[in-house]
Amino acid sequence: MSAGNAVPETTKRLPEWSKTLMLKCGAALVLVLAIAPSVLAQNAKDALAIENARAPAVTDTRTVNLPVYMTIRNRGDKNERLLAATTPNADKVELIELRNEIGINLPMAAEVLLVAPGTGLDLNPLGPRLLLSGLKTPLKVADRFPITLVFEPSGTIEIEVLVEAGATGQAHRH
Repeated sequence: MSAGNAVPETTKRLPEWSKTLMLKCGAALVLVLAIAPSVLAQNAKDALAIENARAPAVTDTRTVNLPVYMTIRNRGDKNERLLAATTPNADKVELIELRNEIGINLPMAAEVLLVAPGTGLDLNPLGPRLLLSGLKTPLKVADRFPITLVFEPSGTIEIEVLVEAGATGQAHRH
């Protein structure tokens, strides 16, 4: 071995099994780092269950507002906040809650709908709901359409809404 930057002869030649082991460990580390964010996101989304998403059928082309109902269950240990929703079937989706104004419960736009840990939030005609405004096409019984729900902290969840005959509540003309 010479002076200066010389590398000892023993470190120049690693056994073949050692090189293979290092490559496998490196590949495993890259895989874990690549998968970790999606696994964490999936675990957060697993905290939420969206059940019985439905909307009433619309046969009148003058109908522009359509309520959407469902049950959102929070099986996690943190508050989940429904911040927004979107669908290609309407210009806008509003979060609606009932507020007591002048002694009457009135449906009003909400900034957020809260789902506490271990509870469910029932979106229904007599309580909070989603309201599609600017409905783009009539929806017949048995049609399905997508809605993307945006939660904090879980992120976005895409669901499918079933159009039902006689679903509780009616579409609105304005």
